[in-house]
Amino acid sequence: ARRGAMPPPVVHASAASDDVVHATLASVRAYGLEALSRAGLSPEHAGAMTEVQIEASLRGQATHNVAAIPRYARRLRAGVTNPTPRLRVERETATTAVIDGDNGPGQIVAVTAMELAIAKARAHGVGMVGARRSSHYGAAGHYVWMAAQADMIGLTTTNSALWLAPTGALTPLFGTNPLAAGIPAGRHAPVVLDVSMSVTAKGKVALELAEGRPLRPGWILDRFGQTSVDPADLTAGLGMPIGGHKGYGLAFLFEILAGVLTGAGFASDHRRDKIRDRAPDFGHLFIAFDPSRFMPREAFTARVDRLIDEVKHARRIAGVDEVFVPGEREMRARASHLAKGVPLRPSARRALQRYRDEAGLTSDLVLI
Repeated sequence: ARRGAMPPPVVHASAASDDVVHATLASVRAYGLEALSRAGLSPEHAGAMTEVQIEASLRGQATHNVAAIPRYARRLRAGVTNPTPRLRVERETATTAVIDGDNGPGQIVAVTAMELAIAKARAHGVGMVGARRSSHYGAAGHYVWMAAQADMIGLTTTNSALWLAPTGALTPLFGTNPLAAGIPAGRHAPVVLDVSMSVTAKGKVALELAEGRPLRPGWILDRFGQTSVDPADLTAGLGMPIGGHKGYGLAFLFEILAGVLTGAGFASDHRRDKIRDRAPDFGHLFIAFDPSRFMPREAFTARVDRLIDEVKHARRIAGVDEVFVPGEREMRARASHLAKGVPLRPSARRALQRYRDEAGLTSDLVLI
């Protein structure tokens, strides 16, 4: 953390107050480390949690990024999230395990679980690790990217606060229940798919409203199950599942894999009024498997490269300049932001500054 008298953050002269600005990577790391350490995490856990959030920001993810650090810190300070978790493997075989997260930060539980899944995949070809008594783990894509970086195919899903109702119903019983997949390539960057089972997350809707943009048709439903663009329906309403009944079916499946199978809470256990001031007992599932058990690694990555090349050279619709593979835009954004700095939307800057003042932090976000 940066100590002592600090100069005010420097904003480029052309940056208006509503523009996205960039902060130095070092200053964001220092901010996250101080905020989360003061909230009770060990420096090791604070640093690891900060890195997960930074990576989401570097990839240009609108939510689950560094702007969420104050929210996580407040829950740690309030004791809702356990700042000193003792993670424990409850059940284990050569290829499977279940981790009790001790109500700790989801990012710490998730990194630990995926690392264990990768280790099992190296030894036995596949590793499947479930986690329970965890909390929100941020961007699902981060953990499958870990697997792809280790030459593994990675999969993960999680349950979360309720947002989606079964098709034909008005009672929310599922969160966004994302699916993320990471696949190593050869000449190309890893393929990283990270999609929720809702058209958009509740946090994304709230962010759009906070930054003065109108809701788009098809994002939310009102309390009667009708499409709405009225911000008043955000609290009482529901999210829209992708593909209608197909999105609902996938959310149902992932609720079983993340919640039922792992022994975590599920469905109505995660009503927002129930988990607002207590540990949510979210469940996660992580899978890693070694493609070299199917063919030599170089042959597999060459075949992935060929598929990517065919997608990139597919005949385009008029007006489309380029066809992208899953995760490609995010990887390009990451490379750009590593050079320019961590991007901060206006709402993120306000949230981080507000918490800095509230908690008396000494770390400044140094803007470029």
